[in-house]
Amino acid sequence: MGFPATAALVLSLSLFLLPTSAPLPAAAADAASAMASLEDPSKGPDLLLGLLPDAARDIAADPGLSLEGERFTVCARGETGDREALLRAVEAADAKGRAALGEIGQEAVVLPGRTVVLFVSCPPGSAAAVADRAVLLLRAPGDGGTAPAAPPKRIDGLPLERDLLPMGRLQARRLGAERDRVAAYGGFERLLARRLLVEAAVPSAVPAWFREGLAGWLAGRMTGNPAPVPLHFPKGLAAGDRKAAEALLAASPPPAAILPALDAAVGRLLAKCGPLPPVLAKLAAGGGPAEWKAALGADPVDALLESAAALAAAGPNCPAEGTLPCGLCNGARRLEVDCPECEGGGALACPSCRGSSACWAGNCEKGVQVYEGGKKVRCKFCSGGTTTCKACRATKKTSCLPCRGAGRVDRACPGCVKGVVPCPHGGAAAAAPCERCAGRLEAPCPWCAAGGSAHRCPACGGSGQKGCRTCWGTGRDLCGDCGGTGETRMVYTDGTTASASKCGDCNGRGFADCRACEGGKSDCGECAGKGLGRGRRPSCPACAATGTVPCALCPGSAPPPGPASLDPGDSEANARAVEKAVAFLMTCRDGSGIFCLRKERSELKPGERKPAGALLKASTFSNSHVLWTLLAAGIPRDDPRLAASWRRARADAERIVEGKDREEGVQAAAYTLRCLLLGGEGPEGPLVRGLVDALVAAQRGNGRWNDALDGSGDEDNDLNTLLAAEALHVARTRGARIPVACWGKALRAATDSFGSKGPTKASKGRLDGIDVTCSLALLAMAKAGTLGEGAGSFDYLSLPDVKAGLAWLDRHMDVARAPVFLGGALFRQEGGGAHLAWLFSLQRLAMLLRVEEIGGDRWFVTGSRLLRTLQRDDGSFEETGPFAANGSVRGTCSSILFLLRATVPITEPGGGK
Repeated sequence: MGFPATAALVLSLSLFLLPTSAPLPAAAADAASAMASLEDPSKGPDLLLGLLPDAARDIAADPGLSLEGERFTVCARGETGDREALLRAVEAADAKGRAALGEIGQEAVVLPGRTVVLFVSCPPGSAAAVADRAVLLLRAPGDGGTAPAAPPKRIDGLPLERDLLPMGRLQARRLGAERDRVAAYGGFERLLARRLLVEAAVPSAVPAWFREGLAGWLAGRMTGNPAPVPLHFPKGLAAGDRKAAEALLAASPPPAAILPALDAAVGRLLAKCGPLPPVLAKLAAGGGPAEWKAALGADPVDALLESAAALAAAGPNCPAEGTLPCGLCNGARRLEVDCPECEGGGALACPSCRGSSACWAGNCEKGVQVYEGGKKVRCKFCSGGTTTCKACRATKKTSCLPCRGAGRVDRACPGCVKGVVPCPHGGAAAAAPCERCAGRLEAPCPWCAAGGSAHRCPACGGSGQKGCRTCWGTGRDLCGDCGGTGETRMVYTDGTTASASKCGDCNGRGFADCRACEGGKSDCGECAGKGLGRGRRPSCPACAATGTVPCALCPGSAPPPGPASLDPGDSEANARAVEKAVAFLMTCRDGSGIFCLRKERSELKPGERKPAGALLKASTFSNSHVLWTLLAAGIPRDDPRLAASWRRARADAERIVEGKDREEGVQAAAYTLRCLLLGGEGPEGPLVRGLVDALVAAQRGNGRWNDALDGSGDEDNDLNTLLAAEALHVARTRGARIPVACWGKALRAATDSFGSKGPTKASKGRLDGIDVTCSLALLAMAKAGTLGEGAGSFDYLSLPDVKAGLAWLDRHMDVARAPVFLGGALFRQEGGGAHLAWLFSLQRLAMLLRVEEIGGDRWFVTGSRLLRTLQRDDGSFEETGPFAANGSVRGTCSSILFLLRATVPITEPGGGK
């Protein structure tokens, strides 16, 4: 058979010929049976279209593909592969194979035509390869290596549950890829050898084992006898069982597991039997082991056993059982992860005192209550302003019962059955029904089924007890009449005291003993104090409470859903939410058209609707904050509705620059600066330049800001520092000149802040997700300022603090509420307090650093979907609950900016929303 240099085509046609979801037709389900059908020379190249009818339709319908006559040429757009290299390999292999046949006295005819080599992607279990006189059809190699990866290592501790799930499925894909490699044992040389046997007129009555072994021997001569693919030997063959070897030789076709030994055995026999034609004639006459021995002059059973023993000694191979230890758990069956209930801390904030020892008497300051007129009396409810929680014995936390305070739990390995996986080299063993799912591709969830993992009780959160909302763990019920002072005091209208007497309600104690609890706590009735939930886990990351998961041992099982992506419906819904929110902000103007804040709504009951609070007095802060948001939302500066607000913003800026109005402070100046820049003021204009200078001058020696533009007043704080730096960052990206020294000091301040309040200090004090995101954002902006023109190309994710902070956020990510730890104990705050501030701070950091996924989720997709559910009928967003930080106006501004993803990445030059 000839192979002209211009004839061979090598194409990767996995998209054109065979969708990966469709199996090969039944006629090609086994390579040997397919080869038997190819022996009829009348079928010609069109047999390929018979084997792949869907491919024929695809080829006929696609203008980029064509068929030319009977010699079957396929062309494709985007073709890959080295045609000439494959041609040379085919020519060399064919020549070597023909020479090998000549050595043993068998000749192959040369057929005219053209060779077409097609690589196709096929699901596991279908034919590895088929061939006819002019076509080679090869399985495309699968992805992944041969060794499963171990669970990922995190820089901040143990892996999480969600880390294990993709690793189990990755192991399945890699095992499947290795099975594909084994199924294609011998490569295209084996196919060429099979075709040469057709051309050499090897009788079809020759036993299948000899025919297949002869093809393997020829393939070895073509390739120079490379080391065989390690295969699992059937148990009897590995043990030297003669009857088992006879049974394997009698099988037609021979099992794939014995092919390497069979190839070597036939090679041993050919070295002893002399010229091949008379041997083939004798073998074609039929018979069993005795007749085979007579025809060959040697015992084929002994040859097979000797070859198997030699290969087994050379290794590598797998145990006779056909399984290997799981690469994830190393056969241990279970893996250790961070406890998902306490998020690795081992403790929960006390449900009674909620991590606080502050006095619950509303009028108490450091143990003293002050009456109108200035009269001071001792607060009898506390001691010096602090209380003692009896429920937690003043530790402010309680042990996490699901993990028994260890902070870690073990989980059933999601990638194996009893610590083992099927050996991909196991031949027939690998094709057996999956032990986990019995071929259904869906298996019981290993973490929810009977005997699965323990999870926290939803009523008490895993603490085993419910807090007391009467005494907050103190055992003291604050007296409603005296408010904790122990006395009833009459006061004249001028503020002077008329009389004071012992409070009759509490008998002068300031409180009564709490009757709603015992020892500051009440037991959880749902879990009987055990802290463990019953039944299926409601928040199982493996099955989402469905009870079943895709089988991790079966490559054909459905892949897990990836992180959610934004779709057109989301974009449209976000745009409508922004439109409604903008309309609400337009109602927040006073009679002169200046934007105002509103009073907070009182706490709403479920299903209750209340109008937004009344307008407060307009200020520089309120006007500039809302104006900046509307400009970011695309409302033009010359919109008549913004005219009065814009004039006020410029007037406020002039007063600040001239030093006439600095009462509003740093936050007002920062928002005003952003308004002017977004409204089109030039970076070197007198107002922008003056505001920049004012903010730079207000920076303290430690690199931080307080709320006084002259640097006096109260202590500096994180919020003022962040807002000042953010405004200067926007000004810098717009072309304003900011002293490098300012950024250097801010960078030191950010580093110190992260070091003192960041994840490394999680066991001390309060660690809040908002603090972490804000510290990292400040650090990134300050670093960019120190780099100047190089800011756009720097890798901010390489900074150690950024790595540590993002790792912490990824571990504790929850879009619905900011993660909070108190003294190392997880605090699940109730209600929606501060969640709008959390979402905006998350947006700021993720956009600055171009981070799309945190905690295995796309923060913007999930966050925007959650945020839309919180929008009120009037278009506003407002936090409620004990930790609410944003009223309707500020909350609506934060929500609009989140939905717009208003922060521009540091690495994006110019601009900056």
